[in-house]
Amino acid sequence: MNQVSYISDSLQGTTHSENQDGQLIIHNEICSIYAVFDGVSMSENQIKGVKTAIEYIKNNYWSFIKDKKFLLKEMMIQVNKEILDSSWTDAL
Repeated sequence: MNQVSYISDSLQGTTHSENQDGQLIIHNEICSIYAVFDGVSMSENQIKGVKTAIEYIKNNYWSFIKDKKFLLKEMMIQVNKEILDSSWTDAL
């Protein structure tokens, strides 16, 4: 598989002590996933939602590959369910 190079950046919100955004890159012989997660400023604990999404994808992306197709929509539905089902309960 080809080597992957990338540049990324994210700005910290002015009302937060740490950056609430996240990124994920998975590149292997099966697929390549490049994801950016924007922490939702209206939530008190948005970094937990971002981390929950990243961990879910890292642990489950392979199960969304069917017949040589990547089921992105289905994966993102499950990511959102995982966030809602987690202890991250701050409503927007």
